Amino acid sequence: MVNIDPARPGRGGSLKLLLVLGAVLPFALLALYAVQSHRAAMAAAAEESGRRAALVAEYTARVLDGHGLLIDLVEQRLTGMAPGALSSGVLDGLLNRHRPVQGLTVALVVMNPAGLVVANTLDPRLQGRDFGDRDYFIRATGSTGTVVGKQVVGRVTNDSFFTLSRRYSGGVIVVAIYARAFEEMFGAVVGADSATRAVGVFREDGSQLARHPSLAKPLRLTSDDPGLMQLIPQQASGTYRIRPKTGGGERLYAFQKVGLYPVWVTYGIEIAAIRAGWWKDVAGAGVLALLSALLLAVLGARALRSDRLARVQEERLKRLVAERTNEAERRAAEAERAHRAKSLFLAAASHDLRQPIQGLRLALDVLDQNLTKPAHRRPLGLATRALEGVEDLLSALLGIAVLETGRVRVEARPVALPPLLDGLAGEFAGAAAAAGIRLRIKSCSAEVETDPVLLARVLRNLLVNALRYTGQGRVVLGCRRVGTTIRIEVWDSGPGIPADQLDSVFEDFVQLGNPERDRTKGLGLGLSEVRRTAALLNHAIGVRSWPGRGSVFWIVVPCAVSSLNTTCAPPPGPILAPINKPREAMMKISMVLTAILAALAVPAAAADVEALKQEAAGIVKEFGGALKGELEKGVQAGGPLEAIAVCNEKAPGIAKAHAAKSGWSVGRTSLKLRNPGNKPDAWEAKVLADFDARRAAGESPDTLVAAATVDGSFRFMKAIPTAELCLNCHGRDVKPEVMARIEKLYPADLARGYKPGDIRGAFTLAKKL
Repeated sequence: MVNIDPARPGRGGSLKLLLVLGAVLPFALLALYAVQSHRAAMAAAAEESGRRAALVAEYTARVLDGHGLLIDLVEQRLTGMAPGALSSGVLDGLLNRHRPVQGLTVALVVMNPAGLVVANTLDPRLQGRDFGDRDYFIRATGSTGTVVGKQVVGRVTNDSFFTLSRRYSGGVIVVAIYARAFEEMFGAVVGADSATRAVGVFREDGSQLARHPSLAKPLRLTSDDPGLMQLIPQQASGTYRIRPKTGGGERLYAFQKVGLYPVWVTYGIEIAAIRAGWWKDVAGAGVLALLSALLLAVLGARALRSDRLARVQEERLKRLVAERTNEAERRAAEAERAHRAKSLFLAAASHDLRQPIQGLRLALDVLDQNLTKPAHRRPLGLATRALEGVEDLLSALLGIAVLETGRVRVEARPVALPPLLDGLAGEFAGAAAAAGIRLRIKSCSAEVETDPVLLARVLRNLLVNALRYTGQGRVVLGCRRVGTTIRIEVWDSGPGIPADQLDSVFEDFVQLGNPERDRTKGLGLGLSEVRRTAALLNHAIGVRSWPGRGSVFWIVVPCAVSSLNTTCAPPPGPILAPINKPREAMMKISMVLTAILAALAVPAAAADVEALKQEAAGIVKEFGGALKGELEKGVQAGGPLEAIAVCNEKAPGIAKAHAAKSGWSVGRTSLKLRNPGNKPDAWEAKVLADFDARRAAGESPDTLVAAATVDGSFRFMKAIPTAELCLNCHGRDVKPEVMARIEKLYPADLARGYKPGDIRGAFTLAKKL
């Protein structure tokens, strides 16, 4: 009985896991995208802030440089001028002619060392006023260079500005620059994003010079403030993030030093503004992730449903298969029991029927002695023949029944064939002579491992079958060795068997050419018993036939250990029926002889070829090893030049020595010749080309061999792969001195340009058969 397998876990668990992973994966990818895109957005904002800060710093440097040049011009004009000669009109002229940037300069002021205004371009009322307390004056008098002043609100203009001042020999020169004008330019840089961005210019002490958007009061950064004041002592540019003093959200700032001035520009963007665009992208990606998760959920649900249906169908099919299998096993068991019962019945019936048949035989014998009249003896003959038919049938059925019930024990032992075959010859000599058939025996001295009784029964059935179907001619019983076995054959010159019926001749009650079921031609059970007995002995059987000419049946028996070296007599020649026309007969007999002998010779020929290949391979191994050893010695002794001498002088002698020792011709050949004496013949050239093609197809050069029989000689070739040792003389980079020696010995040399693994040539061997 076949049981249904325990329910194994279906794909449901895996599908559920995949469904969960499918739902989580889009959101995991979304999270990864959000992190990566946030980093990219912040990096882009930092880059943009840096560019804008550099742009503002460049503009500020030009403004400061222009006003510094204006101070230089004033100082030059004042040099050598008599005290009191400078007037506001002179300054106005200088300012109008050399104004650096239109609309940025507030005023040009010259003060004496005490801080009193000597001349100015802003207001005549400032003449003589004391500005000695101003930051820009105090810092200028204590410095030798240009000083940037902090942002102040003018007393006259009531507008914010910052100053550039420089001390000269007669006092201090000051130029005032509008902070408002700077802020307007900053607004152009910021554009429409003023609400989220800020631009500022600061001195190194943290005081604001200008800012956009402008504040009611300028900023003043201290050294404790994070961000700019912590960074400018160490670096001229960079970025930082802080929450500004002016309020609002956190900002990302970039800062840049203004030329050589102690001034820095900052450009800031609110983090919230940077994240606004990032949030839009993440929101779009989130929608896609959600849709993907929903789609995967729908597909997964459908897959789970399909999986459940598939598992239900699978269980249903399992049950159906189990039911059908159990039914088939039950019927097979019933058929086996019925077959065994039939065999037992036939054995018992055949045995039990022998006694009444024997009584009937005795009664017919008594009648045969007492009945003398022809009219009485005719029905007696009919009855006798009918009884003989019943006896033959019962004997055949009893033999088959005994074989099928398994009551026959095989007792294998060494059996000498001559006594067995001679005994069968004597047993069938009379029947063959009576039928006008010549019976010949082709025996041998071998011993086989078999049951002699059962083997004799097989051969007896084959001889009976051959004599029955051979109308005239002869029957031959012979044997031949096939490896470690003996094939015992029965040849006849009967009508033969059609090819389409060869497979059925060993079946029960199969008779060819006996549609009327003539009992004298047998019952069709002899060859069936041969098949069963051979199977019991574990011996192979076979048949071959030539319709209209004859047939051969055989059984293959293993040799006994004592006969493994025994030779058998030659196999019997063809014994096919004669053909009337002599010329046609000779041609057909020749064709049949050729076919039979070729078939018989295949095992031996195959064995000979394999032996020759192994022998040739061994010679190649010895020859190649000896040559390689000499080359290695030469390289060690004198490098590649000595290796060339080995190939030129010693290699031919090594080949001749192996040829004399083995009886083979031994040599080397190549399609790219170095030694003209190694030129390949037609077969060798074809094999070398085939080696190259097989190498190009991926085969290893070490496995490339070829063997064939050519013009009565056995030929063998093995490819020579290019090794590292060969590259000294056959590679692509041959040294000049080596090349000179090669060209001297081999003027027509072509054997160069190889790389490791290429096929450089082949060992070639030949032996006359």
